[in-house]
Amino acid sequence: MGNELLSGIQDPEIFILDEAGPLELENGVGLTAGLNFVDANRGIPCFVVVRPSLLEAACKRWPWAVILELNAEVPA
Repeated sequence: MGNELLSGIQDPEIFILDEAGPLELENGVGLTAGLNFVDANRGIPCFVVVRPSLLEAACKRWPWAVILELNAEVPA
């Protein structure tokens, strides 16, 4: 169902995918339509949340990406 929804997106002003995980980036399954959307839409702002352990794989897929590292400490 998620891939169907992602495949139906048309002409957004911005795209946010939270998150591209190991299923998508390492195994080629899961919400792959989201990754394909980013591949095909370099003309709009696309934001993809990626775990630090998968950052290298994401950079290989999207070498034009700008990396924004966000760190937030959660109060105990």
